[in-house]
Amino acid sequence: LISLSLVASSGVCGSTDVLTQVDAVFRKSQIKTVDYDLSFQFEKNKDSFEGITKIRVGLNFLDHSLRIDAKLSTIKRVVMNGQTIADYVLSPGFFEIPAKYLQSQNEILIEYTNQFSKRSTGLQKFVDPVDHFEYFFTDSEPYKAHSFFPCFDQPDLKAWFTVKQTTPSDWVAISNGPIASEN
Repeated sequence: LISLSLVASSGVCGSTDVLTQVDAVFRKSQIKTVDYDLSFQFEKNKDSFEGITKIRVGLNFLDHSLRIDAKLSTIKRVVMNGQTIADYVLSPGFFEIPAKYLQSQNEILIEYTNQFSKRSTGLQKFVDPVDHFEYFFTDSEPYKAHSFFPCFDQPDLKAWFTVKQTTPSDWVAISNGPIASEN
């Protein structure tokens, strides 16, 4: 006889970046709607990039903190519904917005710096040894997207995305979605 029990946790196992099934089920019940505006700034010959993520999220209840998955080098600023906050709780792989800031409809702005991934997931940079060009690409399979932008990183929370990237003028950007504008 094998017994399996699920125990509610904070999503942290030592210093490991994890999302437990219990935490994912809870968050799915908490979130009603979500969409993202992502902005990335890339520069030549840098191993890091700047990002701004704006999350619009509707909530079903407001009496529990809101977990945002984020494995970032530096969180520069978090703005919750127009108010800069500093008392978010930072843990390995995520941070939590205290319940006192939550409304039924929320806009969360996170400014950050991050390193390109060296683990074949997230946002990666490759310098071709032949042409010496820099190439960037993403791999955001389940629970890997938060390694390059803050999000609710679980497959049962579907969202709309807009993505803006600022790159040097001689770079070529390619997308698998429609391009709204180019400058």
